[in-house]
Amino acid sequence: MMRHFYFLLLSLIPGHALCQSIPEAMIISVDRDCPVGYDSVYNLQNRAYRIFDDSTISIGKKIRLSKKFAQMGLDAGYNAISEGNCKTYSIIVDRMIELASILSKREEARSLALQKIDMVYPEWKDYTKNEWMDYSKNEFETIRFNMADDLQTLAGLPIGNPKSLFYKEARKNKQLTGVCGNVDYDEAGTAQKLLTRYGNIYAFRYLQSLGVNINITDSTSYMGKRYDQLIDIWSQYISVNRMVELYENATIQSTKGALPFWRTEAKHYLQVEGINFYFEPTIKNQYKAHYPENFNYPDPEVMKMESLFYKKLKARL
Repeated sequence: MMRHFYFLLLSLIPGHALCQSIPEAMIISVDRDCPVGYDSVYNLQNRAYRIFDDSTISIGKKIRLSKKFAQMGLDAGYNAISEGNCKTYSIIVDRMIELASILSKREEARSLALQKIDMVYPEWKDYTKNEWMDYSKNEFETIRFNMADDLQTLAGLPIGNPKSLFYKEARKNKQLTGVCGNVDYDEAGTAQKLLTRYGNIYAFRYLQSLGVNINITDSTSYMGKRYDQLIDIWSQYISVNRMVELYENATIQSTKGALPFWRTEAKHYLQVEGINFYFEPTIKNQYKAHYPENFNYPDPEVMKMESLFYKKLKARL
């Protein structure tokens, strides 16, 4: 699937929320135009950054104008979403979160992130509502990828209103510095932030959206932490006995036609309560291309019962 990346000069602002991709073809929206178009918000945000390219004015004036354009962009965003969900609601709110953050309006940014999740994913807080996570009923990337990304955005926004480093560093360096690219993040750490700050369902939906690689048998693997975390969070909704029962009875399925782009190598998976467990292959030679002949594919029937995840589940009984 083609993804469209929107890179920002925002490396000075903490949090993945300010350095995220915008998969426009995958936005969950309604068939109604927003009162204000996305381009209006984007153009003002762009002016807030591009003003620093003007060599004819002082850094102080650049910052004042940048703040002015940022606030104008934020105001335009509020006008755009004033009637609720609309065609470009999601990407407009993404821009608004970034604008609120550079203006040191962190609580406002968090409020927008929370509002977006509730607006775009109806009934998502109801644990029993997993149909929308089912590959057979949805184009899986649309919901799973976007929800994981939106929850990661929320986790990356600080609590309170600490002063943004954006303009402080711009003044210090007389310009914006750094270009945002691919962002590495700690999935377990993100889930823990969501759990601590917002509650169990936030962490569960995040981990559920990501899916789990269960081709791990080594008890010392870093994935052990993820497994323990998932079991702890999941057990708030159903008993471990029930987890084991569901896992053991889950049918091994082919990933053909139902595989997210970040799981391109796995051939099989299990789905339990909306959680996808992937049998990801190991790489024979990490210095060679990722072609099928360079992978060791596990026997899913064997790995299902030998996985470290399953052993950790059984150990909780």
